[in-house]
Amino acid sequence: GDTLECSYQSLEPGSSCQLALGFTPFAEGDRTAQLTIPSNAPDGPISVSLNGFGEPSGANSVPSYTPYGR
Repeated sequence: GDTLECSYQSLEPGSSCQLALGFTPFAEGDRTAQLTIPSNAPDGPISVSLNGFGEPSGANSVPSYTPYGR
């Protein structure tokens, strides 16, 4: 499917959309971020904590993502 199907789109109540997030750290160690999805729902915006770990340079790694649907 279209990887940008969720970008700049409004969702109707009860509908869903999948996001794929990439992680490419520029430094070693724990990394955190916050993803906030605007919402006019009564409980306000949706906030998702993101965590990852940067491997030392030269380490073999396989990129991965966690799908998040709502």
